[in-house]
Amino acid sequence: MTRFAKIAGATLFVAAVLAAAMIWFRTYNMFQLNQAVVNGNQILSREQILSLASLDYSQEIFYIDMNLIKSRICRHPLVRNASIHRFLPSGISIHVQERDLIAAITGENIQAVDVEGVVIPADNMLAMYDLPVITGVTTVRDTTHGFVASEQMMTLINLLYAIREVDFELYNELSEAHFSKDTGVVFYMRATDLPVILGFDDYAHKALYFSTMYHYLKNHGELASLKAIDVRFSDQVVVKI
Repeated sequence: MTRFAKIAGATLFVAAVLAAAMIWFRTYNMFQLNQAVVNGNQILSREQILSLASLDYSQEIFYIDMNLIKSRICRHPLVRNASIHRFLPSGISIHVQERDLIAAITGENIQAVDVEGVVIPADNMLAMYDLPVITGVTTVRDTTHGFVASEQMMTLINLLYAIREVDFELYNELSEAHFSKDTGVVFYMRATDLPVILGFDDYAHKALYFSTMYHYLKNHGELASLKAIDVRFSDQVVVKI
């Protein structure tokens, strides 16, 4: 027997085995969907995501429309993106990327806003109640997302995001981020309602001074006695007692 004949014979044998295995698997519904793995979610529950996906467990995984499932899940305002994959013999995995909530905003209804400025209905989200509230600015209508942050609101969002990234403890102590036409950006602390005035510009520099001063005053037990912290002026912090 020639080398070519041996290779051809082996190839046919493997193909026959695979075909037989496929027939056996399909005869006994081994590819029928019976498992869905969900990951990446922190705010939405597994049950909520599976409800959005609306899976048909009578289907074999090869016939499931992954793009349709993705589009269903991504309709939820809290979902920024999703990816769907099959795994053998009978499962799919759903990875969800939720929107990164940074603050709550007030109005007729309390809503949340993410780091990209997309406004999201609250829908009784427990996660929203630990967020600082943005006040003094408005949203604008957007053809893609409905309502999004205005330019002034984005200033507050970017500032809150920067603080959260470098000083998560301080971010958690902020109860309100307010924009005033007279004083610019003003933060209010959660425990004492202490106002912290940042003004109109150089926010990153001022936020660093604020962070340093906050931890110094907290460590020395002096926060409760203060009436205001003013960091509007270049390279200095004014503490009002």
